[in-house]
Amino acid sequence: MPNAHISRFSNVVVTSLSLSSMLACAPSGPTPGGPAREWFEARRHKSEVVCMCWEMLEGYTSEAECVTDLDTFGPRIEDCHVEIYDKLDESDAAISCLTEAERDYSTCLMDVSCDELASDGEACAMAYDAAKNACPHIPHDAEDEVNDKCFADVSPFTCDDGQEIPMSHTCDSHPDCNDGSDESQC
Repeated sequence: MPNAHISRFSNVVVTSLSLSSMLACAPSGPTPGGPAREWFEARRHKSEVVCMCWEMLEGYTSEAECVTDLDTFGPRIEDCHVEIYDKLDESDAAISCLTEAERDYSTCLMDVSCDELASDGEACAMAYDAAKNACPHIPHDAEDEVNDKCFADVSPFTCDDGQEIPMSHTCDSHPDCNDGSDESQC
């Protein structure tokens, strides 16, 4: 059955429905734990929305593999980020803006069927990139603390051109790789 998959949200076979109909019970609103926790929840939700069409994406053999790949931080690193960002009030505006960008991207994608993801999803991605780029930057002292505490024992990210950068510089709305590959799968 082409373009069909099992939705973990409803345990039914879905064919050519919009993502919004598949995610009727998706979480919305504030998440306990502060602005940074909300940001990570919004990021995870975005990955789940994108991966509902995993069969249309190259290189994935399952929805779970897709979500794991796109959810770049594990629980330990996520908790470390949350601890640092939530104690600094100066990061709240940036984190809140990024959270809204994540949620808007998910909402945009939910109105696209899996069959239309390649064409219509690009408009969602462009709007998402513009929204992230319009957000204030996370304060450098917070980023430095995240790098020192959260990524001290994490291998560096290898860019497509072979350059290595700190893993924390991936998916931060600012290309650090010469080829921009640190922002290409966000």
